[in-house]
Amino acid sequence: MVNLPAVILIMSCHTEGKRRQLLEQAEELIKTYNPKRTTLESHANEYLSINKLNANDADGAFLKEVLYGVMRCKAALKVFAACFFNDMSARVLRSDYTMYMILTYLSVFRLQELTISEFRKFVLSIDPDKMVNFLEYVFNASSLEDSGVVAHWTKIFDPDYVRNTLLKQLTSSSLEIQQIIAELRDKSTGITAAKQASKDCGTMVMTPGQRKEVKPPKLTAPVPRVVPEPSVIEQELSCKSSGFVADMTPERRVTGKLENTICHPIALHGTRSTVLVAQEAMETKRVDQLDFSRTNGSKGKCASSVRFRSALKHRRSARGEPRAKEIIYYAHAHRWQW
Repeated sequence: MVNLPAVILIMSCHTEGKRRQLLEQAEELIKTYNPKRTTLESHANEYLSINKLNANDADGAFLKEVLYGVMRCKAALKVFAACFFNDMSARVLRSDYTMYMILTYLSVFRLQELTISEFRKFVLSIDPDKMVNFLEYVFNASSLEDSGVVAHWTKIFDPDYVRNTLLKQLTSSSLEIQQIIAELRDKSTGITAAKQASKDCGTMVMTPGQRKEVKPPKLTAPVPRVVPEPSVIEQELSCKSSGFVADMTPERRVTGKLENTICHPIALHGTRSTVLVAQEAMETKRVDQLDFSRTNGSKGKCASSVRFRSALKHRRSARGEPRAKEIIYYAHAHRWQW
């Protein structure tokens, strides 16, 4: 096993960006490990050689220690991750599964060796919203009991070790973790950035707890507005109807101009109605159409019938046909006249 305190002592000079990069490399190292193809030692050495890292340096030793520890405690870490993602499904992403396993290993099993100050530097290098959700869950013993994490851990490890060592360490570090959570909240809401900007500009930014209540200024009472007195307005009545003044009672008559006003009757405009004239013209037209004696067609039909009757008579007489047969032909030709 690698001596983690010595490694952390060497890594204390790393910046926040370097720590974030180190955690990303640890995630990649764990995700790419295939136990069916290679061993832990060979996989770690191969990864370090590809990324040009020395196994004897602090970064290489830290990556190897994280890989060995996560694989050794994989059963307990998987139980915690299952309960954590089940209870915090609306706040966490499934893509951060490996990152939460690494942080769980560092906070539960190696926090005393890592120290709170170094653990804080790793936490601040990650998204503050993700870390707030994780720290509030993992350092709360009651939530671990209720979610069933402790019950599953007692099946993997010794129950005394789980309750007297792991949970006791998490409970003893709760005060320092609460300070880190408050710092993460300030970073998430932008207060930390505002403080840094105020330091650069030489101004002071007050936190919500330091702000004072603003008192409203004392305003003078408004002067009441003077309402003018109502004035009497004389009204003049005018009418053009002769019966307007006559209908009024003597008490309602107004003295002055109304008594001497002469009322003239209103001349209405007479309207003309053409409905009766049009109706009479239409009836006359219909009566004229019913008189068939004046039509030209009737005269033509009478003349043609006379000519047809004379020609038929001469033709029958020339042939010598009997009189009765002539009458039948005549009746058949002029049946419409009967």
